[in-house]
Amino acid sequence: MYKCENIHTQKDVSKLDWQLLPQGDTGIRNPAFGSVQEEHNLVPLSNGDLLCVYRTAKGYVAQSYSRDGAKTWTMPEYVSLQPGGRPLKNPRACPKINKFSNGKYVLWFHNHSYGGFFYRNPAWIVGGVERGGVVRWSEPEIAIHDPFNFDSYTSGRFSYPDFIDDGRNFWLSQTQKLTARIHKLDNNMLEDMWNIADGKTPELCNDGLLEEYNRPAAASKDSGLQNPFPGEMSEVKIGKKLTDLRSGGFSIEILVDIENPDHPGVLLDAMNSYYTGIKIEIADARSVRFIMHEKNSTAEIVSDVNSIVKGKNHIVITADGLAKILTTVVNGRLSDGGTRKYKGWERIPFEFSRIPTPPGWQLPQCVEKLRIYSIPLRTNQAVGNYRRFFAE
Repeated sequence: MYKCENIHTQKDVSKLDWQLLPQGDTGIRNPAFGSVQEEHNLVPLSNGDLLCVYRTAKGYVAQSYSRDGAKTWTMPEYVSLQPGGRPLKNPRACPKINKFSNGKYVLWFHNHSYGGFFYRNPAWIVGGVERGGVVRWSEPEIAIHDPFNFDSYTSGRFSYPDFIDDGRNFWLSQTQKLTARIHKLDNNMLEDMWNIADGKTPELCNDGLLEEYNRPAAASKDSGLQNPFPGEMSEVKIGKKLTDLRSGGFSIEILVDIENPDHPGVLLDAMNSYYTGIKIEIADARSVRFIMHEKNSTAEIVSDVNSIVKGKNHIVITADGLAKILTTVVNGRLSDGGTRKYKGWERIPFEFSRIPTPPGWQLPQCVEKLRIYSIPLRTNQAVGNYRRFFAE
């Protein structure tokens, strides 16, 4: 990068003092990240330090900090949501960082580690706050999506974004080979992200809450889900229907006390006799599986391995019918596939509409709370609820 100390005071362009930085012949790169280290972009921190992010072909976003005005930089490492945490997944596509006028940050990326230039739809963002000379990030949110052209080279590959704000409102610009567009970002979504990144515990989110069931205090807990079949479970009457996926979406939230997370078992069974409906179950390797079935269409998502633990667990399954995306947030973390899969989210087939469920949902005794939402909760709303429930 080029730096000019006297550009604000020198009128004679021939006397501008340009310096090529960083010092040396290498630039900002890590030999372990391979030959593809490109599209660097940077922001200033409040103390004058600099943060640079860029794309690699390794499936992750790289970052480096300078503490001396860009003369030297830290050895690049992968961006993690929290220091020492899991790395942020991204293909060979531009990750864009921005600092808004309120001093808070946003980072655009694509939330999967599939190789090459593909699958840039949907586009995701995380919100960041500066703490101790580093930026700490929220869990990811979908920023924009186009389910009708998700694999089109010319119309489905969102990239090269930029951001605009006027101090109160925030916009995102992007192009996808043929068309440039500007999108207004949801202020509530941004505030939720920044609060989560800042470690805050928000009030419980009740937006779109359709129905809530709380296990009676006197009920005994199912011991380890040893016999998790409908006959061993209890029926909960649910009067409301799930939102039609052609016009919106829904979220299912459960609080569950799991005695044995290594033992497969059903946590919620809302399938009717024709095997249409939804089901949540403990799957292999301490993960959670969600299945929904309508007519001849099935959609399924499995959370990251080791996402559930012995004892109290908070699980949110979200079906976003407009984005056509399924996600899981387990114990305050959006599943990203971990080291086993290149992504943690799944696509919803277009055939889905209103999933029929029976009036009685089957729950084991270990499920302490069930909340059904008529809207797809945002990731950080689910994270906020996790923090609120576990803070009480």
